Amino acid sequence: MLCPVFFSHCASDNDTTFGMFFRDPNERLVLLPCSVTERFPKHFASDFLNFRAHGHRYVVYVYTGSDNKKRIGGDDLSKFMKDFNLGLGQLVVFVMTGCIAKAFVCSFGAGFIDGGGAGVAQQEEEQGGADEEGHVDEEGIDVEIMGEAPIGIIYSMGVSLDLEEEGRLAMMIDIEQGNIASRFVHRFTSTNIMKKSMKIPNQVCVLLNIGAEGFIGVRLGEGPLSRVAFKTAKDGRMVFNKEWGVFVSTYNLQVGSAAVFTFSRSNAAPFDVVCVVDILSI
Repeated sequence: MLCPVFFSHCASDNDTTFGMFFRDPNERLVLLPCSVTERFPKHFASDFLNFRAHGHRYVVYVYTGSDNKKRIGGDDLSKFMKDFNLGLGQLVVFVMTGCIAKAFVCSFGAGFIDGGGAGVAQQEEEQGGADEEGHVDEEGIDVEIMGEAPIGIIYSMGVSLDLEEEGRLAMMIDIEQGNIASRFVHRFTSTNIMKKSMKIPNQVCVLLNIGAEGFIGVRLGEGPLSRVAFKTAKDGRMVFNKEWGVFVSTYNLQVGSAAVFTFSRSNAAPFDVVCVVDILSI
């Protein structure tokens, strides 16, 4: 059941993450999700929360109001909100598996979706239309980049994860993979599988610093690298064609399966960038 305050699963079986929305850039105290201090007592010891976000460390204070609800505040909270332009409806996901929590910022671009699982932030907007090859585009994306794009998590339109998928994602984002851009969470459509075309949002691509077209190394989990051709569409998206179809067939990828795409620098010639596809659905 969704919490009417946070539009999130506050009373969740997930013991590794929680999410909270930042709606007001001038807010000095931000309400914590229900019972989160009880769920993660070691991280909230001495009435403060210590966490890292995109290489920066923050220590925010935890206050108990007259209504007995917990709120975070302090100078570091103001700095965190300023650093990531928070307060426009963004979701911040906190991963609580390490000694120090990790925060991942998901920009709130085109509207709210209740999310299921962790309660996700909307980062894409579906549009009809045709791509450069005349094919109908079922996955058009109109992403507004607010300031410098942080490395976080971007979700496809309408994606919601169940608790098992959410748990696998939490474990993956807690593993340092040397990612150089935001992770992309997506549920495969018939366009990806039957039409053998895959498109990566431009907010991911903007941090990759690769050419307008060429080849990228793609692998499933820890498997071998496959060479996949890409080109950049007019809207800035990276489009996988041709060899992506071979990749789909080789690993029998299925419509409806959820996956996370992670990009990192490559030490394996001739690829400058490697894309790791991890399947979240079992």
